[in-house]
Amino acid sequence: MNALSLIPQRLPQKGEQYAFEVDLKLCTGCKGCVTACHSLNGLEPEESWRSIGIAQVQGEATSFNQTITTSCHHCLDPACMSGCPTLAYEKDTLTGIVKHLDDQCIGCQYCLLRCPYDAPKWIPALRIVRKCDLCQQRLAVNEEPACVQACPNEALKVVIRTKSEIQDHSKGTPGFSPEAEITFTEPATKYREKSKTLKTFSSLDKTREPEATHWPLVVMLLLTQASVGLWGVSFFLREAQKFELLSLAFGFVGLNASLLHLGRPTFAFRAILGWRTSWISREVLSFGLYAHLALATILLRWLFPLEAITEAVKGATLCAGAAGVWCSANLYLQTPRPHWNRARTLLGFYLTAFSLGSVLALLWAQANEFTLVLGLISLSGGGLLGIELASFMQAKSGLAQKSVQLMQGPLAALWKQRVLWGCLLPWALYSPLWNSYFFLFIALSAWGAALSERLLFFKAGLGPKMPIGLAG
Repeated sequence: MNALSLIPQRLPQKGEQYAFEVDLKLCTGCKGCVTACHSLNGLEPEESWRSIGIAQVQGEATSFNQTITTSCHHCLDPACMSGCPTLAYEKDTLTGIVKHLDDQCIGCQYCLLRCPYDAPKWIPALRIVRKCDLCQQRLAVNEEPACVQACPNEALKVVIRTKSEIQDHSKGTPGFSPEAEITFTEPATKYREKSKTLKTFSSLDKTREPEATHWPLVVMLLLTQASVGLWGVSFFLREAQKFELLSLAFGFVGLNASLLHLGRPTFAFRAILGWRTSWISREVLSFGLYAHLALATILLRWLFPLEAITEAVKGATLCAGAAGVWCSANLYLQTPRPHWNRARTLLGFYLTAFSLGSVLALLWAQANEFTLVLGLISLSGGGLLGIELASFMQAKSGLAQKSVQLMQGPLAALWKQRVLWGCLLPWALYSPLWNSYFFLFIALSAWGAALSERLLFFKAGLGPKMPIGLAG
């Protein structure tokens, strides 16, 4: 096979795009493609756009290990692009190549969570994300991409595929039929397998290390949800108007904490550009509106004591805050991570808001008339723990099971703390010890439960790392 046969000799037509084709019969896992990609693209020392994985293959009468080379799949509907808040991704209308615009990136790293194939890579030295662009400059001058050129067995090449072929998963490699949870991107890479009798591919990596903690996001989520919860208590308990300033303070600190998660925080203003598709942009807009309306409510109450108008603005503030929590939840729901299921994430975020907001109101007031507040704390805290225990028991396979294995292994101590704190909260409904020390104890329990829950949320939230269909 000559070099020209490894790349198309024409441009894609309407309804077509470039794509990698991998012949598994020829891949030996030598990592020549990885080395060439790193060298010819001038990547940072710790940066790698292409990787080699190993999968166990089960056939009708055979079983063997298969090395698999993988990179960005240049999907028809790229999750990285639709999730990016700064429009730092674009899909070339002619070639179908998904490109990352480095100058536009603020380093929020959300694309790392959205991509099911671990294609975008966080580069600490540059404080941004980068990824494979199929060596588009080389293709433009009729030269093979670095990985294709370097493969000694010609296991890699670039082909032109029709969009209908990519969408029709029945025409793909039988062993790599994508799982339902990761088909939404419609990956373009075509894999050729060794035998048509192959049945299943599964990752040899049976265990996984905990994910990053993302402390700025932990702080941001807890404080913004506490702020919205306290504002809700303030709205429904008319005598609790003094909570408004405290609620605004928590929201302000929480929103500013999120800036610490950005690689380039000075460009945070770009985060609203992707509001049409990105839940991060919608989250920023919702909480931004919430903060401004909260400030307007406080100013109206101090400067213009018009009760009807003030209460109307206060109600609008609560709606904006609730929308912000909704956006925060959907931000994680739109990722291929089963640990972040709808009950744990969407309902869990609102229950956390009820619990922490009620605790703040309880600490501030310390009055017996807050029986309802005690009930909210107990029921929301206990309900969230129940959801987590149910998810724990139902995880039987795949990434969900590996998340449970983490909580039974490296994260066991944190999981036990979470259960302990959560079990203490329902006691508030039955305890007769209503005094300052009791209120402080309930507050510590609620915040301890919320913090341990949110740490487990991130550290046990495993995402797929292997190519199409290999979600382990």
